[in-house]
Amino acid sequence: MKIGILGGGFGLYGYLPALTVGLGLHVVLPRRYQSILLERRDVRDLASRIDWVESDEQMLRESTALIIARRPVDQAEAIKYIVGMTNLERVLLEKPVAPDPVQARQLMALLMQSGKSVEVGYSFRFTDWSKHLAEWLQHADAKATLSIEWRFRAHHYAKGLDNWKRRRSQGGGALRFFGIHLIGLLAELGYTAADHSKLSGASSDDAECWSASITGPGLPRCNLVVDSNSDQSIFRLDGGSPTSSASLIGTLRDPFQNSPALGEFDRRTDVLMKLCKATFFGPADTPDWLHASIDLWELIERGTQRCARAM
Repeated sequence: MKIGILGGGFGLYGYLPALTVGLGLHVVLPRRYQSILLERRDVRDLASRIDWVESDEQMLRESTALIIARRPVDQAEAIKYIVGMTNLERVLLEKPVAPDPVQARQLMALLMQSGKSVEVGYSFRFTDWSKHLAEWLQHADAKATLSIEWRFRAHHYAKGLDNWKRRRSQGGGALRFFGIHLIGLLAELGYTAADHSKLSGASSDDAECWSASITGPGLPRCNLVVDSNSDQSIFRLDGGSPTSSASLIGTLRDPFQNSPALGEFDRRTDVLMKLCKATFFGPADTPDWLHASIDLWELIERGTQRCARAM
């Protein structure tokens, strides 16, 4: 299997070590990424594990599987380009699939029609805490409540960057870029609807904080908050009966705090390795819950209120 990567950011410092060091694979990359790779101290030694080709088009032609790790709007265009390439049998997309759920549904339909096996980079499902959550839900009373609190200061706020990751219209923000991880996981666990959803930020397009109440048949209500511009660094899951609650995972600094380190690479590399293994060596089909995640995302978006964030 030859796996290509489109994306010179997270594609190189996240997925590349997961494939080469984690899974022992060689990767096909267009030569235009070579200078980017060599400038990064964390991954530059991986250059010898790469089959360099002269163009993106040559990489796509020579690969049998592909990772797309581009901006949502660029990923959407890449999907339209590759659907007719029969040599690409398996595709791993970054999240969100597109800037909004309507476009995401259309693009997934195109990929399904082309016969490709598709996965999306919902890496939370490969953490230990997500397994504890799944086990708890199997025995939890439907009258119980699940609370998820995720607070941090995203890089673009910490560095004062005005980029797409803070723009809701471009697939960024607390819901579409960060909260989508939780939407994917909750959809896989059986959650199907939202009672309420609220976005707040400096403007209608600068979505700093998202809160919601998510429900599913026979499941405890899930109240969640994702604050991407917080002074705190907290990831906490609590669950219990109407009269008591208990910590499901303790309080972590972030969702990947307990993930095993893989050398000096990005701490998400271990879960990315598991994601890649499932995508490229697991069953060659597209899980039903991926479609359910888009359904849930769309329902949440329809009912989302927007307001200015209190200072």
